[in-house]
Amino acid sequence: MNRGLQRERTSLAWTRTALALVGNGLLVLVRHENAFPLGVAVALSSFWLGLALLLLWYANRRSQLVSTPDHEIGAAYGLVVSLGIAVAMLCAATALAIGWT
Repeated sequence: MNRGLQRERTSLAWTRTALALVGNGLLVLVRHENAFPLGVAVALSSFWLGLALLLLWYANRRSQLVSTPDHEIGAAYGLVVSLGIAVAMLCAATALAIGWT
């Protein structure tokens, strides 16, 4: 069976997504003085960073499972959908914080 580079591409995609979340959190923290108070900026940035770390943990876990011989890895819809919902809610919370001030 030819495995190809699918696992590496998937791992890079998860890492790229986590870096985007970290970038979002840093932008919220750096640009807070124009949008909202420091406490709100720190809280939102912490959530962005926490979500990025959770995403990296999950990507690493999936990567290890895929590389294990004779391990059938199934679809992970539950956690992927939960992560997507968490990102959407955090985007909405950030937008509300910007709009509120």
